[in-house]
Amino acid sequence: MKMTEPFTDEGRRPRIVVAVSESPSGCAALRQAIAEARSRGGVLHLVRACRDVDGFLSMTRTQAAELPASQRENQQILIRAEQIVSDTDADLPFRSDFVKGDVYTALERRCVGADLLVMGRGAPDSSTRFFGEWFQRQATCPVTLVDAPLPPA
Repeated sequence: MKMTEPFTDEGRRPRIVVAVSESPSGCAALRQAIAEARSRGGVLHLVRACRDVDGFLSMTRTQAAELPASQRENQQILIRAEQIVSDTDADLPFRSDFVKGDVYTALERRCVGADLLVMGRGAPDSSTRFFGEWFQRQATCPVTLVDAPLPPA
């Protein structure tokens, strides 16, 4: 189901949403999103989602016990992405969202009213490949999937 409620934004500058990840393609996506926000005179919107206790309590006790540490690590990933943005372009306006919950819902909600979603494509044999393709079909804004750079020869 597509979310149709608007996500508030500062003014009406173009908003470029990026799914924050430290994978090779995720890092390339962050660089591309920074470039897009610069070229469009827009605002960069970093989003990092991580699992939380779900409504059906389908996680094991071990998974539940590991959740706080996992959430702290995911917050650190977002903080590192914020630092990359600041180091790359100190004048680029950006906002960050750390979302506890389903990554699909988190990104889908933040795409409402956005001008572009940028995300890493993921490795060919990974589930993230499907994730990006799903967003290309479902998002309410254009989606750019970014491949990881090729290693030097």
